[in-house]
Formats: sequence, C-alpha cells, structure tokens
Amino acid sequence: MPNQQRERSVSGDLDGSDVESSNPDHNDNGSPAAVGKPGRKKNPNSQAARRDQNRIAQREFRLRKQQRIRDLEASVEILSGGKDEAVTQLRKIMKDLMQENQVLRQLLRSLSNFIGDGAGGLLPKLGWDLNDFNNFHAHRDNISS
Repeated sequence: MPNQQRERSVSGDLDGSDVESSNPDHNDNGSPAAVGKPGRKKNPNSQAARRDQNRIAQREFRLRKQQRIRDLEASVEILSGGKDEAVTQLRKIMKDLMQENQVLRQLLRSLSNFIGDGAGGLLPKLGWDLNDFNNFHAHRDNISS
C-alpha cells in the first residue's frame, strides 16, 4: 500500500471499511472465506434448525426402538405360548405311552403265565404234557408235507 494512513478503530484494529481486502481467500473479519471449502457452512440461523432436526430424528429413533421392542415382546409371547402348548401335548403323549406300557406289561405277564402253564393249563387237563404236544405237532407237520 502506498503511504496511506488508515484509521484505527477503538479496539486498535485497522479499520478496513474504506479499503478492500487484498486477499480474496479471507473475508472482512480475517477468517478464511467459505468460497471453495467443502462441507456445511456455519450459519447462526441454522443452529435452531439443526436442534429441531436432531429433536425430530431422536423422536423417530425412540419410536422405532419402541416398535421394535413391542414386536419382540409379541414374538416372545407367541413362542412361549406355543412352548406351553407343546409341553402340554408332550405330557399327554407321555401319559398315554405309560398307560400303553402298563397294558403291554400286563399282557406279557399273562402270556408268560399261559405259556408256562402249557397252553393255558389245557394240556394237563387232557393228560398231556408239553413234550407230548410238541411231538404230536411235529408228527402232524411231517404227515402234511
């Protein structure tokens, strides 16, 4: 700058109101200019808008979270209800099988007693023993073949 005297402000800074800035990369207050810089530009009016946007995003997140929790609780209810029904059915099946087992054990005892008595006690009444019956049966098989 030529020999121009610039006035100083009360704070001691140079008053640049009548002189244009010689550096295009800086604005009037000495900070870098927004031109050519990537990213969001700071705007004092955007602070309130940003707070509102954050508030809305947080509310939506909470709603999604609550919905997800409700969905999971419903799934748990369905699955636990199905589990109770399955356990009830399995207990009924087990009870039926135990009863059938008892009937079969009783039948087995009856059959073993029947065989042990020699055809249910009929052979001794006829005067035969089990060997006589087996010999008669073997002889009959030989004749028929």
